[in-house]
Amino acid sequence: MHHLGLDIYTHKDLTSARLFFEKVFAEHVPQLPRKLPSCQISIVIPVFGERIDRLKMQIESFERQTLSRKFFEVIYIVNNDISDGTKEWRDVYDKNQKAISFLKKYKGISLFVIDRSSKGKEIKNCNVGSARNRALAEVCARYFLQKEDGILFQTDADVRLDNKRHLQKILSAFRNDSRIFGASGGVIYEIDPDTEDAAVRKEYIKYFDCIRYSFQWNTLLRELHVKDLPLPAFPTRFSGMHMITRVITSAVIGGVLERGFAEDTLFGKAIEKYAEKKGGYILPKREEWYVISALRESFRTEASYGTALTKIIQNKAAFVISEKAPYFPYFMNKMLSDLRKMKSLDEAFLFLYPKNTSLHLLTKKDVKDLLRDLGEARGNNERYIAYKKWRIKHRGTKRGPLEEMYFQDYPLIKLTKYRLDKLKKLLHVDPKKRLHFENVTKNFHHFRKPKL
Repeated sequence: MHHLGLDIYTHKDLTSARLFFEKVFAEHVPQLPRKLPSCQISIVIPVFGERIDRLKMQIESFERQTLSRKFFEVIYIVNNDISDGTKEWRDVYDKNQKAISFLKKYKGISLFVIDRSSKGKEIKNCNVGSARNRALAEVCARYFLQKEDGILFQTDADVRLDNKRHLQKILSAFRNDSRIFGASGGVIYEIDPDTEDAAVRKEYIKYFDCIRYSFQWNTLLRELHVKDLPLPAFPTRFSGMHMITRVITSAVIGGVLERGFAEDTLFGKAIEKYAEKKGGYILPKREEWYVISALRESFRTEASYGTALTKIIQNKAAFVISEKAPYFPYFMNKMLSDLRKMKSLDEAFLFLYPKNTSLHLLTKKDVKDLLRDLGEARGNNERYIAYKKWRIKHRGTKRGPLEEMYFQDYPLIKLTKYRLDKLKKLLHVDPKKRLHFENVTKNFHHFRKPKL
C-alpha cells in the first residue's frame, strides 16, 4: 500500500505545519521514536487517571483488527497538571504512573507512550485539548520529516473498537478517494462504572433505564423551552472519541484548541473548512462506523456524565429539573447579566450567598475574579463560559453559587416513565421536535446495556 502524499499541500500550507510544530516543541520535548516506514494510521489517545483493565480492553480491540499491524501504531499521551497538593491530583498521578508502567511493558502492536505526567513533565494548565495537541504535534512532525501524509485517528482511553475491520475500513476509504480530509465516526455508550466493586457495578446496570430516561428528559426540556432548535449533530460533526483526519492537514490548521470542552467539534469545523477550500470533504460515518465508550462516573470535562450517574445510583432513582421550572440556561444568563451590572464588590458578594448555602469557602477575592472575567466577556455564551471556568477553578465540578440559588428555588423532582412519556407525547406532535429528539438520542445518548 502506497502512502498518502504531500502533493495536495502548498508551500504556505507546509510552512503553517512547520510553525505549529515549532510552537509546540518550544515547551514540549518530543519523546517518540522515528515512525516505522510501513505505518499509515496513527491512533492518538490521551490518558488521565484511567484504569488498567480499560486500557487492556482497548488494546485488545486493536489487536483484533484485520488490518496488518505494520500499518498502524497506537500512541498514548499520559497527562496531568502540575501538582496542586490535593488528594484528587495524587490519585490521578498514581493511576497515571501505573498506566505508564503497564503501557511501556506492553509487547504486541506498535505502541508508544508520551509521558506528560511524571514529575517535571506535567502540562501546566493541562486539559484534554492541550494533551491532544502535544501528541498530535509529535505524530505530525514524524510524517512531515519523512515527506509523507497519513491518517490520524483520535479517541479516548475508555473507548474500544466495535468492529474488527474498523481500521481497514478507514484506510480503504482514504485510499479510494483523495478528496477525503477527515471522517466523523459514531459512538455507542455502554455502562462501565469506574468502581471495581461487582455489587456497585450491578447497581448501575440495574438503573440503566433511569439513566437513559434522565438524559431523554433533559432533551425534552430543551425542546420545551427553546424555539427553532437546530439539530445538534450534523453528519460531519466530530466527537473526540472518534475523529479521523489527514495527519498533515491537522498540523496545517494549527492542531487542536487547548481547552477542556468543544475542542473536538471546533477541530472538526476547521478541518472541514480547509477540506472545502481544497475541493475535499469530511466523510460522514456517524451512523456506520462505531466505537464503544464507557458510560461512567467521569468528571474531567463539562461534557462528562459523572454527576448525573452518581446521583442516580445514590438516590436509586432519577431526580430531574421540573418542566414547570424556568429553563436553567435562561436563568443562568439572567443571573450573570445581573451580577455583571452590580456596582460594588460587596453587593456582588452578598448576591452570591443564597440562604442555607454551603459555599462558605468563597472569598471576596474569588468574587472579584469572577466580576473581572464577566466584564471581559461579550454576550451570554462568553459570560457563561467565563463563569464555568471560574467555577471549575474555585469549586471543581461541584455546584457553583448560581446553581445553588436555582436548585433552592426549584427543587428536583423524581422522574417516572409516565411523566417522561407524557411530556414526549405533548412535544412530539411537532415533527421538528421529534426529529431533534431522535438526533440527540442517536448521536449523544446512544446507550447500550452491557451483558452481566
